[in-house]
Amino acid sequence: MLSLTVEETLRHLVRISFFPLMVLSLIGRDLFTVVFGRQWAEAGVYSQVLAPWALVWFLSSRSAQY
Repeated sequence: MLSLTVEETLRHLVRISFFPLMVLSLIGRDLFTVVFGRQWAEAGVYSQVLAPWALVWFLSSRSAQY
């Protein structure tokens, strides 16, 4: 019973977090440049590098609570 709840929760978290973090991963630099200006381009590169880690961290931290 608990394992089913954990699996459903993990699936839901993947669904809601995958798309935004993949967008950051793929076009983070361009997105930051358009939204915040040219001086934020380097921050966009950092977001591209850290987005996969953020996805893994988000999923593992939420799953560990159950």
